[in-house]
Amino acid sequence: MSLKQFMSHEYDMTHAKRGKAIVINNVVFKNSDDHQAREGSFRDAIKIREILEELRFETVRRRGHDGQLVYEDLTVSQFRELLIDAVNPDLNDYSDCDCFMFIVLSYGIEGAVLCSGPLKDEFIEITEIVDNFKPDSCPSLLMKPKIFLMQLDPAFTIEIADAAVPHEDGVIIKPNVRKVPKEADILLQCCFMSGFYGWLDDDETGLSWYARAMTEGLRRFVLAPMRTHKKSMDFVSVLNRINMIFVKIMDEEGLTPDRQIGGPQTTSTLTKRMIFTVKPTDTIG
Repeated sequence: MSLKQFMSHEYDMTHAKRGKAIVINNVVFKNSDDHQAREGSFRDAIKIREILEELRFETVRRRGHDGQLVYEDLTVSQFRELLIDAVNPDLNDYSDCDCFMFIVLSYGIEGAVLCSGPLKDEFIEITEIVDNFKPDSCPSLLMKPKIFLMQLDPAFTIEIADAAVPHEDGVIIKPNVRKVPKEADILLQCCFMSGFYGWLDDDETGLSWYARAMTEGLRRFVLAPMRTHKKSMDFVSVLNRINMIFVKIMDEEGLTPDRQIGGPQTTSTLTKRMIFTVKPTDTIG
C-alpha cells in the first residue's frame, strides 16, 4: 500500500475485483417444534444473491470446489469449516479485492447465531465469525473493509431453552458473548426481530422487512449511482438509509421499534469512508 492510499480518507476501492461474499441462510432447524422453519427466508436469499451478483462479488473457494454465494442450513461445525476455508490463503487471496461481505439470515440472539446441530440447535458467536477475518488470520484483508450484515430472528423459545446459563445471581437469559468487534475495518449491522413480524402476508415483495430494506437500500444508494457511472454513497450512510427504510416499513404497518420487534443496530470500526466505484469490467445494467 502506498503512502497516498494509507493517508487517504477513503478505502482503496480500485482493485481489480470488488471482493468475495458469503450468504448463510438457515431455514430448517433440529428442534423444529421450538424453532419453526423460516420458510420465507429463501426469497430473501434470492434477492440478496441477485444484488451481490450485480455488484460482481465472487464466491469464496472451498476445498475441492469453487464454492457458492448462498449456503443453507449449516451446522456449527459446517459453519466453522466454511470460515476456515474462507481465510485459507491457499484457497482465497483477497489481495486484488476491495472488500469482503458476509451475510447471515437465521434465528439468533444478540451476539450469537443459531445453527442446526446433530442433536440440538447450537449457537456460534458473532465475534467468532468476525475474528476469523482479523489481519493475523487473513493478512490479505488487512486495512480492507469487512462487512457483516445479519438478520437474526429470535424464536420465542430460544431465550429460555437455549440461552439460559448459570450465574452467581441465578440464571441469566443470554450467553456470555462479546458483542462489539474490537478490530479495525469492521462494519457490522444486526437486525433482531421476531419472525412473526418478518414476513407479513400482505407484503407485496414477499421479503422480510430487513431484507426488503437492505435490498432497496443497496439498489438505490449503491447500484443506481453506479449505473450512471457515479460513485456510490458511503457505505455507513447506506446502512443509515437502510435503517430509515426499515422504520418507514414499520410505520406503514402502524408499528414502532421496541424490544419485541427490534430493528437494525450498526457497529463500525471503519477508519475510512467506503465508497463503491465502477470498474472497467463492470456491466451493471
